[in-house]
Amino acid sequence: MTLRFCSIASGSSGNCYLVRTDDTVLLVDAGISCKKIEEGLEAAGTKLADVEALLVTHEHTDHVRGIKPLTNKLPGLEVYCTAGTWKYIEKECSAEHTTVAAGKDFWIGDIRCCPFTLSHDAEEPVGYSFESEGRILTILTDSGYVTDEAHELLVDSNLIVLESNHDVDTLQFCNYPYNIKRRILSDFGHLSNETTGKELCKVLDEGKWGLLETPTVLLAHLSKETNFPEMAEATIKGVMESEGYYVGRHIDMATLSRDQVSDVYMV
Repeated sequence: MTLRFCSIASGSSGNCYLVRTDDTVLLVDAGISCKKIEEGLEAAGTKLADVEALLVTHEHTDHVRGIKPLTNKLPGLEVYCTAGTWKYIEKECSAEHTTVAAGKDFWIGDIRCCPFTLSHDAEEPVGYSFESEGRILTILTDSGYVTDEAHELLVDSNLIVLESNHDVDTLQFCNYPYNIKRRILSDFGHLSNETTGKELCKVLDEGKWGLLETPTVLLAHLSKETNFPEMAEATIKGVMESEGYYVGRHIDMATLSRDQVSDVYMV
């Protein structure tokens, strides 16, 4: 029944994650083509036909682009999202729909799903934390800051998928229009490398892991234009080391690719 995670795509061009146990198979977001989702699942040792539910975080294109072909191909697929998100995607969806709300847990098979509040410029965005047999995975992207609800879940998580979207200096000098820069840097935008590093320090300050366990963080949703893996990892390591925390000793860390299937992580 081991809880497992795999990133099929993670970034501003599209997002899709696999969360599963032996008996339950879920997708989080469908921001890439159905073909790419199917290929990614196969690479992760999972069949598209085994997917039972799609959990949607919010209505932005890089999270919902593939919903229509996916639900057409899987007529039995059930979509879970907030009422605010459903308002924007229902015309694209031929699937059954279940409304979720932040702070109200629900079960799909043997996985407990916990939606939590995000701060993003969408109608009613949520992140998701998943638990099975006492192991916890939390996925947090697309938020201008880490909400209190999200932080409490991160502290308890064994595997953390956490946004590290941009480098602030690179963003300020890139060719984005001024209004886009303001949006990304706002409380309704995206987490920067430095903000993510500070949050991980807070998580480690309060974490409840045993002496023999090191939590794992996967850096997610990196911007193609204003970030790259080496920059994100170096900035976060620098922030953490300034607080006395070290990657490899206190936490394990890797970066998810924008368009390549990740390893399958056991939670």
